[in-house]
Amino acid sequence: MAITELQRTKRQQTLGASDIPTIFGLNPWKSAADLWLEKTGRVEAPDAGEAAEIGDALEAGIKPLAERRLGVKLVKPTGTFIHENGIMSANVDLMVGKAQRGSPICEIKTTGRADEWCDDQIPTRVLLQVCAQMLCAGSSQVHIAALIARFGLSMEMRTVEAVGDVRTLMAVIEEKAAEWWNRHIVADTPPEGVPSLDYLSARIRSTGTIVPIAE
Repeated sequence: MAITELQRTKRQQTLGASDIPTIFGLNPWKSAADLWLEKTGRVEAPDAGEAAEIGDALEAGIKPLAERRLGVKLVKPTGTFIHENGIMSANVDLMVGKAQRGSPICEIKTTGRADEWCDDQIPTRVLLQVCAQMLCAGSSQVHIAALIARFGLSMEMRTVEAVGDVRTLMAVIEEKAAEWWNRHIVADTPPEGVPSLDYLSARIRSTGTIVPIAE
């Protein structure tokens, strides 16, 4: 999903829903150390890669498919949902009926990693992301419309409800997000691990300033 410059600025000031898998160490494309460099302004967030650009381009075509599967009208929010803790935020793809707090969410995914979606599974990083979206938007349900390259293309739907184990996971996310933000952003302490070479090469350097990075 493409975001506006205002949304990009708000993401700098909060942990976005897509950042949550990163702080749990479950983002294969970004480490917590990379995220810390971004959030503290030591690097600019890189532009979306080709896969993300393709996903954005396909969103308009996936929306009517999801509407037919769900039997609902999907609308696109224009703003950012901020959690009451002021630390978490979410930009959601679509919502059911009305783009307002509390409406069910529809998250669109495009992927070639079909093995992660077998047997009605949801990748853990995606589950963390949609749980964070529900927390920020005050929603109790997320529909995931996944366009999967599995011996051709298929559209598969998953639904996540904020009950039972999911509600427990949401509480864990709230606690982890606040702890991570206060420790690493407010206290300006780098997390464990080494940033990727791409992030190290992109660092904004200040003369006479040394920034410690944990080994």
